[in-house]
Amino acid sequence: MKHDIKHLLIFTITIICIFILNLSCKTQAIAKSSKKNEIQQILKDNPEIIFEILEKNRMQLLEITNQAARERVKIEQEKQIKSELKNPKKPEIGPNRPILGNPDAPITIVEYSDFLCSYCAIAARTIKNLRELYPDKVRIIFKHKPANTNSLIVALYFEAIAKQNPAKAWEFADKVFAQQDEIENEGSIINIALSVGVNKDQITQIIEKKDLFKIIEKDKKEASKFGIKATPVFLVNGIKLTGAVSLELFDHVISLIEKKTVK
Repeated sequence: MKHDIKHLLIFTITIICIFILNLSCKTQAIAKSSKKNEIQQILKDNPEIIFEILEKNRMQLLEITNQAARERVKIEQEKQIKSELKNPKKPEIGPNRPILGNPDAPITIVEYSDFLCSYCAIAARTIKNLRELYPDKVRIIFKHKPANTNSLIVALYFEAIAKQNPAKAWEFADKVFAQQDEIENEGSIINIALSVGVNKDQITQIIEKKDLFKIIEKDKKEASKFGIKATPVFLVNGIKLTGAVSLELFDHVISLIEKKTVK
């Protein structure tokens, strides 16, 4: 916030100075040594000048504050990435979790997600592009942080399908993300599950055993341990990235990890 205010003040003062220096011939004739005092006095006597200038240049001011905010976020993010590169988070990866991609890939991306979160759907498309960019280099492990009942039901179906056929579970996940707006209840979820060719009775039996609820609860507790409050969040070899992360940022982090590995 301090950086935003600093940029805002610099911009405002610059415009004010230009305005005042053109006020009159008398102002232009003021000696350099007295200009500062003259400007201060004018602003003190006419505070409405500041508000008038701010009003006329509000779009420029808004852009400056937004740019400053973006720069601050980028700086803080880079600091966090470099810190976690030295001390990465260590999520638990059980032997029976479904893995998307090369099981022996050097880059592990653990995704904490909600199947009905719109940002998670955007992130799913980015992950698809990332896998196309690095077909053998990355593997994806999906963990759950459902925000509501329908999200929980989808998570249960994903894990139940994975018990039968992991490939169909990932196909189910893709279809759910693509059809988020059409999901209203469990019936909608069952229809998507059936569309990937699963056995409804077998899936229902797996869900009724309650074991899958424990998996999801464990995922939620782990997310809380890592300070994850919303979705999606990714741990790229333990480096935390929050939100619908861009392909460029994933690529940047992977490059840093590879450079560290080479050293």
